[in-house]
Amino acid sequence: YGCKSLQEIVIPSSVISIDDDTFSGCSSLKNISLPSSLKSLQNNVFYGWISLQEIIIPSSVISIGDKLFAGCSSLHKISIPSSISSLGKNIFSDIQSIELIENIDYIHDYLFYQCDSLCHIILPQSVLTIGSYAFYGCSSLTEIEFNESLELIKKFAFYGCSSIIKISIPETVTIIEDYAFEKCTLLKEIKFPSSLEEIGTESFKECKSIEIVSLPSCLEFVGDNAFEGCTSLIKIQLPSSIDIDYLGFPHGIEVQLI
Repeated sequence: YGCKSLQEIVIPSSVISIDDDTFSGCSSLKNISLPSSLKSLQNNVFYGWISLQEIIIPSSVISIGDKLFAGCSSLHKISIPSSISSLGKNIFSDIQSIELIENIDYIHDYLFYQCDSLCHIILPQSVLTIGSYAFYGCSSLTEIEFNESLELIKKFAFYGCSSIIKISIPETVTIIEDYAFEKCTLLKEIKFPSSLEEIGTESFKECKSIEIVSLPSCLEFVGDNAFEGCTSLIKIQLPSSIDIDYLGFPHGIEVQLI
């Protein structure tokens, strides 16, 4: 704790857990090698490592504590294994841009929950699912680089990401769950994939800057009030099989059936 001159450390292979605040405030540490025996990283372990740029969490880890990387303002690349079953809060506080390294297929629920400093995220090609609440309340997030193998965006995934202006959802996505992009108030342009089959309830509610929505012909279901509160919406294109009465479109918009 507080060893400000320490620059590198190797954890012995016998270690299975690193306790609260163990390396907190070690502001000069640039490198750490974590053993394959490690199962748990507790609260604030790497708090304030302002020199840390990249880290690989081994696949043996199943639990991560609160504020694990809070204050690691230089961290821009990380590997988080799918083996993790327990995630703490505010793990990435103060991080602005980060790239997730390959070999994960699931962005964990709540992973970047209310990380209001995050501006830019790059998803690896291996990701198939973005979990519930994964980027909830990331109010500074302006750019999402989706991968081309993504299939599912779960509920509340980008709820309240109020700085996003444009998104292009990959052609591999088939389902956008409930409330996924609700209250993305600056979101003006959305490119929906031709593969999309389902849009959940209130998934784009109160996206007040959207002007035109063009939904694919293969779309099978749109949940109630999916576009309620989209006050700038002037034109919607959607399949004739979709009942528009409960989608929350503002009165007087141009509707084109396909």
